[in-house]
Amino acid sequence: MKLKKSSKKILGINQRSPAEHGPFEGPSSYPRLCRWSLIDDSPLRKFLVYWLPVLLYCLLIFIQSSFPASEHVPEFDFSDKLLHGGAYAVLGFLLFRAFNAMEKRQRAVRYLVLSIVLASLYGASDEIHQYFVPSRSAELMDFFADFIGSIGGAMVAVAFFKEKKPGNRQHRP
Repeated sequence: MKLKKSSKKILGINQRSPAEHGPFEGPSSYPRLCRWSLIDDSPLRKFLVYWLPVLLYCLLIFIQSSFPASEHVPEFDFSDKLLHGGAYAVLGFLLFRAFNAMEKRQRAVRYLVLSIVLASLYGASDEIHQYFVPSRSAELMDFFADFIGSIGGAMVAVAFFKEKKPGNRQHRP
């Protein structure tokens, strides 16, 4: 299997010389793809590790909201708003994580705003989708819960992924 140089660059594949092969990665080793190694910063790896979870989670939200409303939801005031907020907090967190992995430069505020906006827009589209699902309804308060949840999740992600600055290191005695 021969790939063009441009294909190798897009896939993040790096062909190593025979001297760099490991004990099981020689030219005749099985499987043949062992001759190729994925570079840590490859676009394919970044997609699989950072963006695929976002897409799968959005698909999960869409599928869940396609079914009629569950009758087994705990009944207390605003219980459905807590579920909406929690679901979109996870989406906001995943979006910030994916954006943060795109570049090495620090752009936390831009990624925070982008994560909140995209998660909120997805929440709005989900509410519109629920309008057409039998026994579901689109509510403005659900959208606000989605919005508040996306803010919370993105803020937690900012704190979680914040890099420690060299001057802020704490020394152990």
